[in-house]
Amino acid sequence: MNEKTLLLKGATVIDPANGLNSVKDVLVKNGVIEAVTENLEPQEGWEVEDLTGKYLSPGWIDLHAHVSADFLPLGVEPDRDAGVNHGVTTVFDAGTAGAINMKGMKRYVIDTSTTRVLSFMNAAISMGSALKGAYRDLRNMDLNVSMKAVEAFREVIAGIKVMASVTQVGDNGIEPVKIAKKLARLAGLPLMVHVGNAPPIYEDVLKLMDEGDIITHAFHGKAGGILDRHGRILPEALAARGRGVWFDVGHGEASFCYKTFKRAMEAGFGPDSISTDLHSGNIKGCVVDMPTTMSKFLELGFSLSDVIDLSTNRPAKMLGLPLGTLTPGRTADLTAFVVANEEAVLYDSEKAPMKVSRLIKPVMTIKGGKKAWAL
Repeated sequence: MNEKTLLLKGATVIDPANGLNSVKDVLVKNGVIEAVTENLEPQEGWEVEDLTGKYLSPGWIDLHAHVSADFLPLGVEPDRDAGVNHGVTTVFDAGTAGAINMKGMKRYVIDTSTTRVLSFMNAAISMGSALKGAYRDLRNMDLNVSMKAVEAFREVIAGIKVMASVTQVGDNGIEPVKIAKKLARLAGLPLMVHVGNAPPIYEDVLKLMDEGDIITHAFHGKAGGILDRHGRILPEALAARGRGVWFDVGHGEASFCYKTFKRAMEAGFGPDSISTDLHSGNIKGCVVDMPTTMSKFLELGFSLSDVIDLSTNRPAKMLGLPLGTLTPGRTADLTAFVVANEEAVLYDSEKAPMKVSRLIKPVMTIKGGKKAWAL
């Protein structure tokens, strides 16, 4: 078999998992990281990309998006709108599909995308997040049906998703979260919970979460969020983090508030991952894409290395995936990008503006050792 070798020369490599933030050459053979070192000389037959003056990081990971394309309502195109065309090599569809839709989700979306797409399958068996009021009728949360789907599509299901907001649960309160938790434990998978308008209240949701579970929309600006009425972090959130519960940004069109986030950071409570909650309702609004979302955190006081960590290494660790790092032997998912000195106004979900002076912009995406997209 002929070796396919790619040499990426001269970029500033940012690999937080390995403490790297310096100019390096990266050698890729047959889709795997071979070496990260200095001054590698090209050999005959190698493909060479000169990335001098650019940054190179592990491929970005978006932990929360909706990428069902035209298969289900709400979704955007995995590659064109959310994935490799925006520097993202792995995207998690967070509950767009439930058990009944998983076969089609795999066939029409996961199997046809260059971007790696994994699913947090919705605990509601029919149409998942695309169905308003998904948990108002608890018959739509059939554990037997859901477990059959988990077993049939386990290789692409990363976890279970449930939405804890009155819009979705109606009069059922915390019960849908309890059912979803039971499903997650039966399946041996983490639970991702969308927290929104109460009921159920944030505190009650947090009490159900265990190590490895994920709160998404952790920093929304709605009543009953992560801050108490005195602006302090909820004791239940501190206790949950102590148990190993993860807190994800999940920006969305209604779920990320600069004011809430700044207060949480002042209290020493930051995010475990940056994600977009990108879908058809916000792609032309406040979210846009992953690099736009990442750029906001530069202005919010995070270093570039921290932003990359929260968009690569940390989400990979959260789910135990062999991604998010340029360690030799790992899959060669990489993103080349620049940080442009450009002024812009970026909005949160409350329509609050924030002036930024730097924008993260991808220039090349490498998925499995192959160029998937480039400017």
